[in-house]
Amino acid sequence: MGQQELIYDLRRRAINGYCLNSALDLARRFGKCSYVKRLGKEYLDLFYPDLGLILQFASEELMAITVIVSPGSFHVREDKMWIGKITITDMSGRDHSLNEGTTLKDLASYLGEPVESSKVGDDMVHTFILNKNYIDAYHHPVTGRLLHVEICEADETGDKVKVTC
Repeated sequence: MGQQELIYDLRRRAINGYCLNSALDLARRFGKCSYVKRLGKEYLDLFYPDLGLILQFASEELMAITVIVSPGSFHVREDKMWIGKITITDMSGRDHSLNEGTTLKDLASYLGEPVESSKVGDDMVHTFILNKNYIDAYHHPVTGRLLHVEICEADETGDKVKVTC
């Protein structure tokens, strides 16, 4: 499909209209994936390098979305991914483009303050929970550059649903 802009709508919990917990066969809207990784019988990841997009499934339902926005993301090296273009539509319907220049301050302005910030591997991860969206924003620990975002559904208590993003 080549490069296309990805739009994640916080109100609908959907990327380009494809909602979290939707069936695996509906992923065809993104075209044919370049490759697949399977973990056991239940878990499956579809990789779309041109889009910088990884769709993660559990029991054939979309459980998590990862979008790479910087060449510094470990997914570029380990998974042969490229940089994606993603826009977040906030709760008021305003659009915000994410890229490697997006700072924690930028994210906090439309997602609120993170509920947690911690080091994961070499990266700083800031977690936001908003309208049952569980968003992990991975930033470079020194430059603060956004590397990638992982989004999954949060339950009523604010915990991740079913799988780890």
